[in-house]
Amino acid sequence: MKNAITILTTLGLSLSLLACGQRGMDADGQLMQQLVERRLNGMLDAIEASDAQRTQIVAVKDRMLGELHKMKAGHKQDIQLAVAEVRKDEPDREKLHRVLDARIDAHRAFAHQALDAVLDVHAVLTPAQRAAVLDKMEEMHAKRRGHFMRFRERFLQREIEGEK
Repeated sequence: MKNAITILTTLGLSLSLLACGQRGMDADGQLMQQLVERRLNGMLDAIEASDAQRTQIVAVKDRMLGELHKMKAGHKQDIQLAVAEVRKDEPDREKLHRVLDARIDAHRAFAHQALDAVLDVHAVLTPAQRAAVLDKMEEMHAKRRGHFMRFRERFLQREIEGEK
């Protein structure tokens, strides 16, 4: 159960950050797509996935990247609308709340699609392959957590030093 939560958390956070237009997401998504494909192919090689497994998993990846691009496009439109509204002397509070609610609903729907994608891939892999993927994901999660904690510590230290 812990392993499943780790994978879902990692996948969900990664996809959500990318959907929100974080760095690494170029204008047409090509850099992000190349990164995903490189990592996916490396993982499929490492677990010795069959051609049939590769075909099924690549189809899941393609489906999710398509949904991610839709999320990104919607995000840009909503940001433009929100900025235009806030520039007004009297922004429409209800309109902004509707935009926010729609964005939250879109992210919720995407998170459910991401969970379905994880379960689709889970069904394609053998138990040994799933164990290998989970081990790699836990390793990647720990590595990222370490990077984040070091960044956070440096940031806080600079802020404290700046206050003196």
